[in-house]
Amino acid sequence: MKKIRYILGIMLGLCLVASGCQNLTEPDSFIPTVTTGDVINVGSTYATLPFVIMGDHEGSATYYFYFSTSEDMKDKVRKEQYTTIKDLTPGTTYYYMACATDGISEIRGEVKSFTTLSNFRIGKVTFTDWDGTVKEASGDYSPIGVTMYRTSGGISHNLKATLDGSVWNLPIEIPAGTISSYVYAYWPYSERDYQHEGSGSVPIQTYKYDGNDYMYAQSEPNEGGATVNINLQHAMARVIFHFSISNNNKNDIAAISSFTLSNGEKVLPTQGYLYLDENGSIGTSTDSFNHPLYYGYGFEIEKGSVHDVTLYSIPTTNTGVITLTLKMSDNSSVSTDLEITTANSWKKGNTYEYDIVYEQSAIIVTDVTVEDWHNNNGGDITVND
Repeated sequence: MKKIRYILGIMLGLCLVASGCQNLTEPDSFIPTVTTGDVINVGSTYATLPFVIMGDHEGSATYYFYFSTSEDMKDKVRKEQYTTIKDLTPGTTYYYMACATDGISEIRGEVKSFTTLSNFRIGKVTFTDWDGTVKEASGDYSPIGVTMYRTSGGISHNLKATLDGSVWNLPIEIPAGTISSYVYAYWPYSERDYQHEGSGSVPIQTYKYDGNDYMYAQSEPNEGGATVNINLQHAMARVIFHFSISNNNKNDIAAISSFTLSNGEKVLPTQGYLYLDENGSIGTSTDSFNHPLYYGYGFEIEKGSVHDVTLYSIPTTNTGVITLTLKMSDNSSVSTDLEITTANSWKKGNTYEYDIVYEQSAIIVTDVTVEDWHNNNGGDITVND
């Protein structure tokens, strides 16, 4: 009987064990707790997921991430840990969470997010007019040439930026990255302008005195975002000649076919390179001073009125005398000397006005006015008054 009772006890114990197994709601698991770490290496089109942060015991689980464009993770896709995800959309928020599984059950960490950087872009473009006011650039100042620099390299040269409504578009997408960047810009844009890498300046080859104005800008370094604003400044000197006829002149009209400014004392650089750096400086070639300023458009001066001619000049680098020569319609010519001094030398961004009176086969310079467009609080300077 003892033997039978012993066998029954073993059978009863086995039944209790079996019954207990059937009532387990949470079987033993080797999955640790997981924590979603912060994403790393976020760029405009890529990001790298971190390693899963595990709990005290690793067990035999598999670790991975779910990745989605929705906060509720409804369109989630599985990604391996420490994977660089590419072809992301700039300026877009993405969501992810760390996961672990033992093949039966899955444990998930919290949902985190990151936002990709925006592409590099141009924000507001303004220009300082000759009267000193700052105005927002309109379609008349589109396109502009843009060269982007980064402190670690990554240079994009002479990009054609065009204005579409209120948005300035670049021809290519440039990831902003996390590196400080800035731009040089100039107007008017030319695809044929010579661009030079290296020294932190962009020289634009120019043969001036063609009636065109040039403006340049260097933006502030872009430290915390992808947008730079540009303010264009005048790189040339503006020279205005006010032509009139003396009351003593026997004719009421004087017809001028052209005029030149000679460069005998090598005062005016008439060709060179416009360096678009923080100074808007000018570099000149060996024969820069061998060419005269030539204005080849004919015009007439009527007695009792004033005819204005405006030129945009490479700023002067020396002082001395230049000679203004008018060629008349009958092929005769008259000349007068203009003295370029320290006070009235042709500097970038300044306006220089000359009153020129034609008097019976002679021309007289009455005065020269120098107007500082950028900061004119001190008033104008009048020379030879």
